[in-house]
Amino acid sequence: MENFKFNVTKTSKKTFIKEKTSIKEKACKVCNIIKPVSEFSKADTKDGYRNQCKACVAKQVRDKVKNGDVYDFIRQIYNHQKSSSKYRNHPAPAYTYDELCYFCKKNNIDVLFEKYIKADRDSNIAPSIDRIDSSRPYTLDNIRLITWQENRSINHIDMRNGINSHWRKPVVGIKLDDPTIRIKFDSAMAAQRKLNISATRIGSCCRGNIKSAGGYTWSYINPDDINTVGAVPVDKVKPKINANRIPIYAINAETLDKSAAIKYDSISAAAIALKNDVKFASLITTAKNKYNKTALGYFWTTNINEFDPSKTTARYTKPITKTRRKIKITNISTNEYEIFNSVSSAVKATKLHKARIIKLAESNSVFEGYKFEVIIK
Repeated sequence: MENFKFNVTKTSKKTFIKEKTSIKEKACKVCNIIKPVSEFSKADTKDGYRNQCKACVAKQVRDKVKNGDVYDFIRQIYNHQKSSSKYRNHPAPAYTYDELCYFCKKNNIDVLFEKYIKADRDSNIAPSIDRIDSSRPYTLDNIRLITWQENRSINHIDMRNGINSHWRKPVVGIKLDDPTIRIKFDSAMAAQRKLNISATRIGSCCRGNIKSAGGYTWSYINPDDINTVGAVPVDKVKPKINANRIPIYAINAETLDKSAAIKYDSISAAAIALKNDVKFASLITTAKNKYNKTALGYFWTTNINEFDPSKTTARYTKPITKTRRKIKITNISTNEYEIFNSVSSAVKATKLHKARIIKLAESNSVFEGYKFEVIIK
């Protein structure tokens, strides 16, 4: 970034002289530390930078907010209202800072602020301005003085109930088996709480990434249509009914008997039937129509007639059941011994490392007057 210096003309107006200055560092007048010019904000000064570094300015702002009086706190609220109104595309607050101060004083902000100070400025009980109707901008007839915790709780309740939530997207679900059955919700989360269907999958279905979710095809609708009586017109929801599900067959990897193959309506149905969890569908998808890969103990195919068991290369193997090794530790001097049901229990009793106990027991070695043996391998 180019550095410029100023010069005053005869008309007393500041103009730029496009000559680079040689300044690269500057001393902060607050902390007296020499820092690069990048640590200073630009300003209408002789060298083009503020006399206080960014860190010191930020600290002063924090200290003013932390140690300020009630009027400083109201100023902070008012500034936040102006920025949030701009973010929401609302008009600026319909009152001035002085009018907000009068409103807060009238509604006993001094009592709330005193509790806030005594609680070491706990943000939960900090005074806060809440809009009664969240869809309207800041006006004196639409605000109330409450604590920040109350404001947050009201906001969460409104979000759950779909009240004055400009970011909510109402959804409608059409049942795959019976398109005449249609259900409407204020949001995907409301549908999840009622039907126990993942809100993420509902949203994906609404965006067209997947065809259905929980036995319904979902679409976004206009918020104005959410409270209409009866079914939503078909031309508004554009249903994506998946009537052509491809069935899949499971052949036991141990017997390879095609006649005993199990038929499922879909991969998801197979995962739910075998493991009661749809997340195992990805394993079935990976093994589908492959002779060298199994999933959940089965070969999977979408065409049972073309499946040839003789081509399978992945054979079913029963899972190896590991037997816990029992460790016998004998005191050589007294011939007293103790048998531990596992290596871990021997580790807890002897405080020796697991690898050392295994090595001593497998070689029937003696360590510090004790003999280690493996009884069951």
